[in-house]
Amino acid sequence: MSRLGTLLNDYANKRVRTLIALHSGTSADGITAALLRVEGSQDTARATLVRCQGFPYPSAFREKLAELFARETATVPKFGQAHFYLGELFAQAAQGIAAEAGVEIETVDGIVCSGQITFHIRRGQDARDRWLGAEEIPAALDTGEGSVIAERTGRLVVTNMRSRDMAAGGQGNPLVVYGDWVLFRHPTLARTVLNIGGIANPTILPPGARLDQVRAFDTGPGNMIIDALIHRFTEGREEYDAGGARASRGHVDPALLEWLMTHEYVRRRPPKTTGREVFGRPMTDALLQRIGGRAIAEDDLLATVTAFSAESIAHNYREFVLPEQRVDEVLVCGGGTHNQTLLRMLRERLAPIRVGTVANADVPVDAREVMCVGIIGNETLLGEPGNVPSATGARRRVVMGQITPP
Repeated sequence: MSRLGTLLNDYANKRVRTLIALHSGTSADGITAALLRVEGSQDTARATLVRCQGFPYPSAFREKLAELFARETATVPKFGQAHFYLGELFAQAAQGIAAEAGVEIETVDGIVCSGQITFHIRRGQDARDRWLGAEEIPAALDTGEGSVIAERTGRLVVTNMRSRDMAAGGQGNPLVVYGDWVLFRHPTLARTVLNIGGIANPTILPPGARLDQVRAFDTGPGNMIIDALIHRFTEGREEYDAGGARASRGHVDPALLEWLMTHEYVRRRPPKTTGREVFGRPMTDALLQRIGGRAIAEDDLLATVTAFSAESIAHNYREFVLPEQRVDEVLVCGGGTHNQTLLRMLRERLAPIRVGTVANADVPVDAREVMCVGIIGNETLLGEPGNVPSATGARRRVVMGQITPP
């Protein structure tokens, strides 16, 4: 048996495995790292969080990332250097979370890294992306070189997690649905796990859900437009509306909100996924152009785009979730849980459904996504599938990610 085969066999024979999971979402503000104890597989999979911590990106690097997200400034050399530099940052985060948890990195069984998504070309996207001609070729880059992480840490590493689902005909997103099924399915409650990161996406879990009954999709913007406006208004001194304080002082512009809600994506039927290429800079520029020279206070604009996030989420629940099944509770996670104005607006629009957070299910609000990444990586190291075709549109279940040996 090869050395890699021996390592994977040893991993499979352990009852409890120690994993480090690493994730950076569409907000692209830093790395969330978690140290997990994982048991079982598929129906018997269980994960226990030992430690979770955020590792912010250097501010100068955040500005560089913005160049990759913009079509007119992205170049191949920039992508290549970011790919390797992010590998260094992910490796540092892995070493950092091990130290914080009081665990020697040599005792960790594997590292699972979802990477930093820097571009994602989906089926049916802008025809300008079809540079090979008329043929439509979906593609994604989860930036963060696995070889660098393996070299720096000496551990088995799983990276590039969404590409195999896309090769099987899926969208590669929402990525972490399988982990939601493991963590949050309930024998009697109909739950949705609503992640509000840069983009908002619910995972829909019927009572006692089988995996093939789970659905998920992106509703539209979460924090992305809010964060972009804060960055512009403060010239980069601030990156988000802390607690939703500025939006709470503003007044929603009904006409502008009505225009925002005409966005084609918000009203499109699932399955669907989106990202920064739709609701990042292009949307912010379109919004400011729509306002033109009209005087509107900054806080009023923030209140309006916060209401847009809440209303677009609620619209998707009303149109595409509730007609097909009841929802007993919505468990919110991600950065949006810290925006009290957004949560208030969401509760008003989804009443009488209970809207809480994943903390009600004993999962810290900032740990849900990275825990799900680790759960999927556990399946990868066991040679088991970790995607959910009913959510991504893939033709079949596949093993997610690529393995780099130490």
